[in-house]
Amino acid sequence: MKKYLQLFFAVITVLMLVWPACPAAAAAKEGYTEIVGEVCYYAYNPEPPFNKLVPAGSYQVYLLPQEQGGKPELLLNSAQSDFSFKIRSEQLRPGVLIEFVSHFGVKTIAAETIGTAPLKVILEPEVMVRKPVIYLYPEKKRKIVVTHDFKGTLLTTYPAYKDGWTVTARPDGTLYNHEDGKNYAYLFWDGLFTFPPEHYFYKAGFTVKKGEYAGFLQEKLARLGLNDRESNDFIVYWLPEMNRYENCFVHFRVNDDIGGSSVLKTQPAADSRLRLFMEFAGFEDTAAVRKLPEQELPRFDRKGFALVEWGGSEMTLPESLRVYPVRQKAAPPDSELAKALAEGFFELKWGARPASVTGMGEQGQASPGLAVYASELDVTPLLGEVKPTADTMLFFDSDKGFVQAQISFGFRDFQKVDARLHSLLGPSVSYVYEVYKLDKDLVERSEWRVGPKTRVVLESRFSGASLKISSRDL
Repeated sequence: MKKYLQLFFAVITVLMLVWPACPAAAAAKEGYTEIVGEVCYYAYNPEPPFNKLVPAGSYQVYLLPQEQGGKPELLLNSAQSDFSFKIRSEQLRPGVLIEFVSHFGVKTIAAETIGTAPLKVILEPEVMVRKPVIYLYPEKKRKIVVTHDFKGTLLTTYPAYKDGWTVTARPDGTLYNHEDGKNYAYLFWDGLFTFPPEHYFYKAGFTVKKGEYAGFLQEKLARLGLNDRESNDFIVYWLPEMNRYENCFVHFRVNDDIGGSSVLKTQPAADSRLRLFMEFAGFEDTAAVRKLPEQELPRFDRKGFALVEWGGSEMTLPESLRVYPVRQKAAPPDSELAKALAEGFFELKWGARPASVTGMGEQGQASPGLAVYASELDVTPLLGEVKPTADTMLFFDSDKGFVQAQISFGFRDFQKVDARLHSLLGPSVSYVYEVYKLDKDLVERSEWRVGPKTRVVLESRFSGASLKISSRDL
């Protein structure tokens, strides 16, 4: 018996010595919980599988406040995908949220779901719910309390939302805000929300040409029941956004709580309500977009105390609306551009060394053995009227010399550049239309072979568009 007791105490002693060496155990002993894992996002891959899970290289982690208007606490600012941080154990209680934020997207995790196993955090991009404004029209001057339960991330409110808005409303819609003692024409909010894929499976909508946007909006908003003041506010905000495109697909969501993301209540309850949310996507080529039946719009009849709200969001053209072009392989035409790219990037031939090129400033190392230089070369022959968003980047391999030129431009100009290159280089040898499985982001990609030495790749993704002219030996 004595021998067993000695063995028991020896084991306990060893465990006491080892326990502090374990980071999680040490953190627990200090009153903290250590959270570890990896952050990733889905990125476009030029070869199958087209949607590839890759590490996120830059993101922040926040502890979200539980009280309205509170400030998030920064837990980690990381430049690598793997993470490890400590949080006070008392903060990991039901209702607490931890949010991972990056330009690739966001991911919010409930504290009570976090265990001891490493986390696999996959970022998801969000849609901007823009310019929802709320008008209140009581039959007589009265106090109204408005509460808003938004399932996403609330970004801006005006006047400031503090557990609700308390106003005195007049029949003409003028609102006196009790919090700051000022008058307002309406209540404003906006935010971010990740809609599920089925949100974008439209069965009806409208296809509208540039030049007809204003008349279209006037007609449809009047049909829906907006008055002149509300329609004017709506059109003044959205018309400039739509005018950036030659065509727009438009769908109106009416009284569906913006796809279930936003619940709005008033005390007293409104006798009639119109919550109108417009979703639109701009595009250039009508032949590339499926024609849907026109949407039937309900008529809003105002009675008693009326609440009216409008807002909207711009989206990438959904996959369900795309008509995939069929592009056959063909030899490029004998154009001046094809000749200029057959042996390299205009006058810069494949295999050239940096020392032989003038007018460049070294940018740095793209990767081991690959140097990148910025150059202010004229790329008008490639882009036409489209303006690049940065200097042209030239890549030089330590062994092979000059191997690639890369031009960046806005993703909204993809179709213009794509049409131009098809007219100058002929049909592409491949075309890819892809949607990331998680972030629903549109990706388009056209590829050409110019002569025996040059490969031209045009890509569009949510972060921007790019044109890469590369040596086929790369």
